[in-house]
Amino acid sequence: MTAARRATDWFLVPQRAEPLALLRIGFGLLVLVWCLAVAGDATTFFGPEGLLPGYAGTASPLAVLSWWTGPAAAPVVLAVLALAGAALVVGWHTRLAALLVFVGVLSLQRRDPFVLNGGDLLLRIMALAVVAMPTGRVASLDARRAARRGRPLSPVASVWALRLLQVQVAVLYADSVWEKLAGETWRDGTAVGRAVSAEHLQRLVVPEWFLSNTFLVALATWGALAVEAAIPALVWNRRWRPWVLGAGVALHLGIEVTLDLGFFPATILVSYLAFVPPETARHVLARIGLLDDDRPAPVEVARPTEALSQGGGRMAG
Repeated sequence: MTAARRATDWFLVPQRAEPLALLRIGFGLLVLVWCLAVAGDATTFFGPEGLLPGYAGTASPLAVLSWWTGPAAAPVVLAVLALAGAALVVGWHTRLAALLVFVGVLSLQRRDPFVLNGGDLLLRIMALAVVAMPTGRVASLDARRAARRGRPLSPVASVWALRLLQVQVAVLYADSVWEKLAGETWRDGTAVGRAVSAEHLQRLVVPEWFLSNTFLVALATWGALAVEAAIPALVWNRRWRPWVLGAGVALHLGIEVTLDLGFFPATILVSYLAFVPPETARHVLARIGLLDDDRPAPVEVARPTEALSQGGGRMAG
């Protein structure tokens, strides 16, 4: 099979829907936590008399706060967003819930882009990807309702939107490495030391013995670069994927502990769920009680063309 056919197979051939369900649950929980974090400042950040009084944001029919500017608008949008996030967690009307999450996040972010960072923007990108995913096929109230009506949902689903999210994560890391290598502090090994020394970013004060050791600081700086470079290069290989994603988890947990960077570490870690293989996702869902059995029944998967039926789906299943 040619490389082009393998790539088409990887992108278009349906697969088991358990990874989509796992991503839906993780993303829904992330949205709920995001709403709780914003709730106390919703009126200040997004209200008509807040930080940007009289500013309606970037005009868009989907950005609710660009045309509804009353004092109740921001709290209502945030409440609907939280309810939609909860609906995603349990898998209730998942397509509508995903769309409401995207519209809610877009509305708040367009109303006041100055209180946001890269983690918030990544949340919006993930929301758009989840809208395009059939995430309610398994481990959801939608699936249970369909089964009770005698029309069970197929546990096999299209994954093209999942693939796009995987590519987005890989591109994010590749671009990060490219931009960092353009900066002198990443090349000379001092970037991490400078970052953790910035008082306005500190969540945890790093000991002086670490900051004064140029070797350790350089090791941390170049190690972070190595992890970020390894993820887009090796995450597509099933053998290397757990190792590079594990290194990514360690990296972002370290960032979360030491630096206050908003929701970026949490959002990027949730995006890792897009790379969980179907069998692993099913095992996790069964362990937490959302599936009765972690052994899937054999399902016939239809490929786009007869030519694609002779192998494939090995790239990042």
